[in-house]
Amino acid sequence: MSWSTRRARSALDHDPDHNPNPDHNPNLDRNPNPNPPLARITGASAVLAPNGAAYVFGGAERLPDPSGDSGTHAARARLATRLADVKAGRKAPMMSVRALDLETRPATADDGRARRSPEARRAEVDSEGNVVVVGSDPDDSPAAPTTTDDDSEMEWIDATPYADKENGENGKDRFTAIAPAPRMLHSATLIGGDVYVFGGVMLGADNAERRDDDVVLGDLWAYDGAEGTWRLVHRGERSTGMSSSSLGGGKAQLPPAEAPPCPRAGHCACAVDDRFLLIWGGDEGEQRGMAPIDLHVFDTWANRWVQPTVLGEARAPKPRSGASSCVVGTRWFISGGGDGAEARPETHALECRDARAGVFQWTLINSASKPEDKEAAGKEKASMVGFRAKSGDFLVMFGGFGGFGCSGLTRVMRVSTR
Repeated sequence: MSWSTRRARSALDHDPDHNPNPDHNPNLDRNPNPNPPLARITGASAVLAPNGAAYVFGGAERLPDPSGDSGTHAARARLATRLADVKAGRKAPMMSVRALDLETRPATADDGRARRSPEARRAEVDSEGNVVVVGSDPDDSPAAPTTTDDDSEMEWIDATPYADKENGENGKDRFTAIAPAPRMLHSATLIGGDVYVFGGVMLGADNAERRDDDVVLGDLWAYDGAEGTWRLVHRGERSTGMSSSSLGGGKAQLPPAEAPPCPRAGHCACAVDDRFLLIWGGDEGEQRGMAPIDLHVFDTWANRWVQPTVLGEARAPKPRSGASSCVVGTRWFISGGGDGAEARPETHALECRDARAGVFQWTLINSASKPEDKEAAGKEKASMVGFRAKSGDFLVMFGGFGGFGCSGLTRVMRVSTR
């Protein structure tokens, strides 16, 4: 396996003063280009779609303050325009949807000229385990990325179904479409032609992270990739971060059968049989702590939450948030995460071959008893994918936060043999 880098640009990711159209006046045209600015975001969720695009849902944007001196003129202008739109009621604050067209095209500079193709580079590992660049361009600085590169690039496209305001009954404003509120640490799962988005932490004004009063969501939405529209599947509840003792007192009642999951963020989600949406884990906010370890199943064909039969619960993962998960074959693997006090580096698998009968079974794959296993999987918010080879099934994990910083390592674990 090897790493490679592809350029990805947005049509608005350059200074408008260098726009090839000299007649264009950004002050007169509020949205001159349908492509979004390429913002830095955190806590988003992404899926790979069959149409050859990667869709990125939500996340907290990190753009400079338009009143400050930091950042480029273009970035400040973009942020100021968006704030003006929302405050003036022209646009509804909603979750952003960005699509990365994975088809590569010859790279061009901002002035429309083709970029110079850099000398081919490759990454190798030295005797101390460090990744180094071999055959790099002599003009590259020592801090050049340790990846290969070429002269092709991909493009970001704005796929957000914006909803404009119009006057409704009794002169009250209403939006012409519905869409999920801006959020982060939610899940996005592709099932059929829809992407199901569940939960997360609501963002504050202007897509900023909320620091004081986390509002954890429990709603379920479906994004139609072909139509570019949202529909509300389950309204759910909203946690305001209050402790359980302030919710009326008394012994809590058990939820009824086929009850939906409670509001949560940092949870795991997956698709089974291109029909069932599985939700597990996460947390209910800083005040309420970890979510229960119950498995929740939504049947997209019947459009309802169903009560599963879960076997081997003694081998189910302990409560955690920020765990990594992926499906390999008929098993859903969950690894890593944390419970607010320590890392949970164990790796578990949920057998889903009998999902249509509503039966699932937990098994413990790796207890992380060895130091190297704990170091590999004891991370939060790492990326993990399944890899099927002739020699067996593997989990490939990259990055994650380990308590003292972020990891740039790639770890692989064999989970079956052939």
